[in-house]
Amino acid sequence: MIISSGIRPSPLVELEAILDSDERIIWNGHSDGTVVWSAQAVKKALSGGILIACLLLWLYFFSFVPLSNSSLGNIFLFMFVSFIILINLIFGIFSIFGPAFWPAYRRKRSFYILTNKRAIIMTDIPLLGKTVKSYPIAGETILEHDGEDPGSIYFSVEKAGFVRIPHAAQVYDLMRSLQRGKT
Repeated sequence: MIISSGIRPSPLVELEAILDSDERIIWNGHSDGTVVWSAQAVKKALSGGILIACLLLWLYFFSFVPLSNSSLGNIFLFMFVSFIILINLIFGIFSIFGPAFWPAYRRKRSFYILTNKRAIIMTDIPLLGKTVKSYPIAGETILEHDGEDPGSIYFSVEKAGFVRIPHAAQVYDLMRSLQRGKT
């Protein structure tokens, strides 16, 4: 039984080069790419918000520094402080939105393949390049399913897995049957 959730054809073409001769694709799919605000992402966003609030307060108080005599020291001080504020502002904005949007973007650019021997995660992120990671699905492999839909199935010590996939329960059952067939 092959379950497909509409993977784009290009990763499957590339996959043919790394599959063993006796290996066949049982399932392929991809994540929904939805932005999820987890508790950890909210904590990081709050710390980024506090950083930006402090920067704005610092900018407000810095506006009272007299620059009327226009000496080189005052101009250098103004440029230096403006640069520091700009760098911290960029960091603060990334701290607010990064923890929720970056994983969603990464999931959207990831393709998941399950064969009769292993699970394969292919990721293609512009400027970072393509990565292909393979995880054997054996009898001793610990599978974790979160029970949600879209759900996640983790299958390695490093918590790698098929994240936020539709019909996760069916894919989990398929992986369990693969395990039972190998033991």
